[in-house]
Amino acid sequence: MKPIPGLLLTGLLMMSGCSGETIPRSAEATVRTQPKIVDGVSTKLLQRQPVLETLTAVGTVRSRQQSVMAAKSIATVVALHVRAGDRVRTGQVLVELDDRDVQARLRRTQAALRDAHDAVEEVEQSILAADKTLQAAHAQAEFAHATLSRHTALLARRAVAPQEYEAVVATAKTATAEEERAHALKAAVIAKKRQVLARIDQAEADVTDARVAVSFTVLTAPWAGVVVAKTTEVGNMATPGTPLLTIEKEDYVLEAAVREAEIAHIQLGQQGTIQLATLGKTVTSTVNEIMPRSDPQSRTFTVKLALPADPTLRSGFYGTVAFPTGQHEGVVVPVSAIVERGQLQGVFVLNPETIASFRLVKLGKVFPEGIEILSGVDVGERIIVEGAHNVADGNLIASVQ
Repeated sequence: MKPIPGLLLTGLLMMSGCSGETIPRSAEATVRTQPKIVDGVSTKLLQRQPVLETLTAVGTVRSRQQSVMAAKSIATVVALHVRAGDRVRTGQVLVELDDRDVQARLRRTQAALRDAHDAVEEVEQSILAADKTLQAAHAQAEFAHATLSRHTALLARRAVAPQEYEAVVATAKTATAEEERAHALKAAVIAKKRQVLARIDQAEADVTDARVAVSFTVLTAPWAGVVVAKTTEVGNMATPGTPLLTIEKEDYVLEAAVREAEIAHIQLGQQGTIQLATLGKTVTSTVNEIMPRSDPQSRTFTVKLALPADPTLRSGFYGTVAFPTGQHEGVVVPVSAIVERGQLQGVFVLNPETIASFRLVKLGKVFPEGIEILSGVDVGERIIVEGAHNVADGNLIASVQ
């Protein structure tokens, strides 16, 4: 029976008032139970489909390399050339420290090195003089010993007086002593040269050490990256080991925490789907490192997956990774089909007359194509998947798509 229009119903009421007759109860019931008609919704016939089983782990984006720039000596920060967030190139000057003390030390060591080199020249001259003295003493000793040999032969033939022979013997002994003294003098000069050379080695080491100390007053970027932390200002006192800047290489990985009970499902080279909620991006990557040691507090293993180059990536971003472990048959619907009422979730199911009724469901895992329904609906039923928030229990769906 068709519904009675409002104007006709008013006329009937007036007529019944005049004539004393009443409207048939069937017509009045039809007016009262006419459902609200809703249009502009999309529906889906539920069917089982292959559902990929996955192991999901949460993780954090980290840089492969991070450098904490710190001073190696006590000095005042005199210049700071970068700020947090700046990108830097390899070798770029980042921080300058007061270098007056180390520069003075460098000049002192350089002066000591010059003195040592001058001393070597003096010792070389002394060695030349000692050589000449030794040569002269040696020649004098040879002459004296030759004279002694002749006088010894003459003495045997009694051709020379004993007094003259004794004088020749004394001269030979004196010449021998002079030669020995010349040898000792040369040995002393050579020893002095070794000492001077040792002084040069020490002075060169001191100069090198001073130059290294000077280089410590200028902090440069070890690689191209981004400054993620700045913990000092110009005028602050820098001390050894105190961080000044932190630089990260823009080469990131997702470090995911996988439970001990699930780590057996993860292998090197295994693919995983990474979701970065902050950026709204989904990428596919492979496992390139599995830490062999479990965290005793969280009972998880750290699994690392490389991330593609992206200038918007930053350390600390939250991410999840899903590893496929198998598949099963299940019912998957678009997320838009789920209607939340308080802490309950449900869907609108259509009966053969396309009347919508709200039904509570138990939800499973979320997949890129939708969310799995574990219970609450049956295969072959039709549900609303688009526009469900505009529908109420008992609404008539005008057109089923």
